Amino acid sequence: MAYAYSELVEKAKTWAEHAAALGWINQETAKQLIETDLRTPETLFNNGARPLIVAFLGGSGVGKSSLLNRLAGKAIARTGIERPTSREVTLYHHQSVAIQNLPEQLPITQIKIAQHEEEAKKNIIWMDMPDFDTTEQSNKQLVLQWLPHIDVLVYVVSPERYRDEKAWRLLLAEGARHAWLFVLNQWDRGLIEQHDDFRQQLHKAGFFEPIIFKTVCLDDRAHDEFCKLEETIGSLATTHVLEQLECRNQQLRKQELKQKLNSQLQTLGSEQTCQQLPRLWQHQWQEACTQLQQGFSWPLQQTAVYYAQHAADLITHAAPNGLTLWDDWAQTRFNDTLDELILNIDHQGIPIQPFKTRLAVIRDKAAKIIQSQTELAVRQALANPGNALQRVFLKTMRICEIILPLSAMAW
Repeated sequence: MAYAYSELVEKAKTWAEHAAALGWINQETAKQLIETDLRTPETLFNNGARPLIVAFLGGSGVGKSSLLNRLAGKAIARTGIERPTSREVTLYHHQSVAIQNLPEQLPITQIKIAQHEEEAKKNIIWMDMPDFDTTEQSNKQLVLQWLPHIDVLVYVVSPERYRDEKAWRLLLAEGARHAWLFVLNQWDRGLIEQHDDFRQQLHKAGFFEPIIFKTVCLDDRAHDEFCKLEETIGSLATTHVLEQLECRNQQLRKQELKQKLNSQLQTLGSEQTCQQLPRLWQHQWQEACTQLQQGFSWPLQQTAVYYAQHAADLITHAAPNGLTLWDDWAQTRFNDTLDELILNIDHQGIPIQPFKTRLAVIRDKAAKIIQSQTELAVRQALANPGNALQRVFLKTMRICEIILPLSAMAW
């Protein structure tokens, strides 16, 4: 049966809560599963057709805002040489597009919205993301908050900063979830060796056929590839491509969820070891029963002698003081058996906390259970003394005690 991603997440959350309550997984692991991200690009809109969401992402000073301004044909995003340049998210979309569901806990003051009337760009929302390679933690939080809502990430670098470590960390962590395009901006200052090195870096990150555009955002734009970038993104803004992107997003998220659950499944022990636990306990309990029965021999004999001596008036005579089957010795032997079982479970690689919790109840109730079961067995023995053959013989003798004298008198 094919489940939607949201259904699988809800089932995983329910399992995580139940497993954590029983002690099978720790609270930190349960929290990671419970906080699984359900945000996708389509969650920004209500039901119906939605535009393609494209974001310019990169470090400070690489020219992201300049690219967006060039795209709009006017200055809608702040540019400058001060680092960090951008501390806000700039949205550029058609005036007919309405974003009904902004991400939760998002600071509205850090969103700048610019609209246009160009029908050719109606099906695209362009975003200029904050510089995430700075010491400003708020910039990084904004980027992470928006990432699940983006379809296409346009990763912008410059010849001087295409090897930025912080930028690559985010690229490696988030690369699989999105469609990626790459822009080597400020190409008027670049070298072909840098372009080739950048492509090799993308190969290491898992992008085997990366699409790289060389652009110039200041002067001498005649021979750059900005128009090709626009055409490529425009070709992606179709209903069919959006459906493919959503389907791919769902599949990748399902795979990530499956990997998380499989990793937790391995910590619970293999199916084979779990099936061996009943046999392991039966073997240990048989040995414990042998020891307990040997230890019970003397108190059983004393109890039997006492009941035999007071068979006629058991109601008025209480049990002898200090005579009990389940004493400290028996409790210690029983505890040793349970402790050995827990150690063997631990050696099998199975979480022991659920077993400790359940067995703790049995430890505390063992004496009471033995006492109640012993009293019940004594009552049954008194109600039905001896074995079946002996009881038949006694009944026969009672009948004879009545019939034989009457027969003799009649004779």
